[in-house]
Amino acid sequence: MEILVRTNPHPSPLVDEGDVVDIREDGWAWGAGERKAAWLADGRAEEDWPRNHYVIIVPDLTVTEAVEGYRLLDPQLAYYPADDDVTVVKQRRWYADLSLIPEALDAAIAEAGEWTLPFAEARQFVFDKVTGEPL
Repeated sequence: MEILVRTNPHPSPLVDEGDVVDIREDGWAWGAGERKAAWLADGRAEEDWPRNHYVIIVPDLTVTEAVEGYRLLDPQLAYYPADDDVTVVKQRRWYADLSLIPEALDAAIAEAGEWTLPFAEARQFVFDKVTGEPL
């Protein structure tokens, strides 16, 4: 599973730095504004990469497990447009506490734009915004 995390402030009061913005199965084709590799593949300059998101890759967790077992995208905080099967989350329940990531690793993640780690390690950084409990 891949988790899209907001890495800097957003103009919307419903989106905070560190919020889990979206989750998708491994190999999802994130857009240029979401994944650095897609930004570069579009022919854009590396120095212009806005660093708005990180993609956290958790290969030993599926989207179904994340949604059903951990409510990573909480349906109570979402709405579903009638003409589409896309879930739009109005408020984020989970966030990645980016301050807990060691500085050297944070620099490496910022450079790559993504991070791969097992679920047991991801739980050390991802928390419920309401209860403070880990994923």
